[in-house]
Amino acid sequence: MSGVSEVVSRILAWLSGPGLYALLVIAGAFVTERLARIAIRRISRRFASPGETEGEREKRTRALASVLSGTVSVAVYVIALVSILDRFGLRTGSLLASLGVLGLAVGFGAQTLIRDLIAGFFMLAEGQLAIGDTVRLHTASGQVKGTVERQGLRTTVVRGAEGEAQIIPNGEIRFVSNYSKEWSKAVVDIVTDPLSAPEVGSIMDSVARGLAQEPEWSASFLETPEYLGVEEIEKDSVTLRLVARVIPSSRAAITREIRRRILEEMASRGLSASTTASE
Repeated sequence: MSGVSEVVSRILAWLSGPGLYALLVIAGAFVTERLARIAIRRISRRFASPGETEGEREKRTRALASVLSGTVSVAVYVIALVSILDRFGLRTGSLLASLGVLGLAVGFGAQTLIRDLIAGFFMLAEGQLAIGDTVRLHTASGQVKGTVERQGLRTTVVRGAEGEAQIIPNGEIRFVSNYSKEWSKAVVDIVTDPLSAPEVGSIMDSVARGLAQEPEWSASFLETPEYLGVEEIEKDSVTLRLVARVIPSSRAAITREIRRRILEEMASRGLSASTTASE
């Protein structure tokens, strides 16, 4: 019994001294980190862009809050750890000074990393793109197109049409073409011979308007499709264009469906044509 009493007394002595302090610091760090996450999420929602939909704002808020919360969590727990080590008599002052010098040295060689982090922060804060968006990123070495799969402070991951994951440092991105912002345009170009142009134009207009009135597709159209007429003239052909303002997620499907129906209708009338890919 004396051994048990001695162990209990030592535990109580430890808890009444540095042990209690350590537990309080850990509890305080946990509460601080949780409150910081809540505050960050609320603040992130205030970075709203003009015309931003609720869905876009929610995606941007999640991405920005995730990155900032992770940074704050690391900072809070590092401070808590240093405080606890100090309480237990370990000299952290010299260690922090050494880390500061090391950080300064690394900083001079990490300008590219810092540039990526700063660019990533402003991309998140301004909601330039979000997870799930279809984008074209113009970089110093070329263009990258696909769907945003992951977004962080340092890099952005875009999934290409062939399934490849393209990892782009944020500092390399010069500007962003986002096909998922607020609304998009389905553009259909039909190449035909000049004599058939009036009839083909009529087919394009009627097919698109008919599709926009079907219950299955009508919710995806934001405006009535518009036949624009002749877009280009070549020696033996003309290019006719039709556009439709649609919700971004349906742009590709609507474009393909309009093309398919136009070509089917033209084939039934004995008219020949070809389509050109449009962004």
